[in-house]
Amino acid sequence: MASHSEIKPKLAPGVHGSLLVDRLVSKFPFRRVDKILLFTAVALGGVGLLMIYSATRGGGDSTYYLKRQFTYFFLGILGMVLMASFDYRKIAAYRHILYWSTIGLLVAVFFFPGAGGAKRWISLWVFDIQPSEIAKLLLIIVIASFVAERRMDIGGDTKEFLKALAMIFFPIVLIFLQLDLRMAIGI
Repeated sequence: MASHSEIKPKLAPGVHGSLLVDRLVSKFPFRRVDKILLFTAVALGGVGLLMIYSATRGGGDSTYYLKRQFTYFFLGILGMVLMASFDYRKIAAYRHILYWSTIGLLVAVFFFPGAGGAKRWISLWVFDIQPSEIAKLLLIIVIASFVAERRMDIGGDTKEFLKALAMIFFPIVLIFLQLDLRMAIGI
């Protein structure tokens, strides 16, 4: 009797095991997407959309908030799928560019009008961005690649550890000057 691994399904010739098909499947960018995470995000977003619909129905334009939330929901899911399909290790080569562009965004905030004395947002035509939120993500990537490149042992090399702290210190000072103490502490 043949073992389970020796049993091969009968498919059309050239379909299964084809070098071309195998290469296409291996290059398909969305194969790394966690299906359970995607399903959970879509389910939670769907429940959120239902809640917004039920809370805003009736009255004037009752679908305004629903349409707006659906747009953000769709962009969020699209962003999640795109980021999950991207090999994050390729970003490490651009660590210096990411770090200095983060610093540039944090400095650019001071040239845009603030609210209540705080300068936290950059207003663009279509939407506003908060560079400190972007800095949170990019600093994680930058510091992680810095530590990985040097194969640092936590607490092993004090000089390298202080360099990593210095890389974090400058963005924290810029965020603190924006009067965003919550974010400065969070980083």
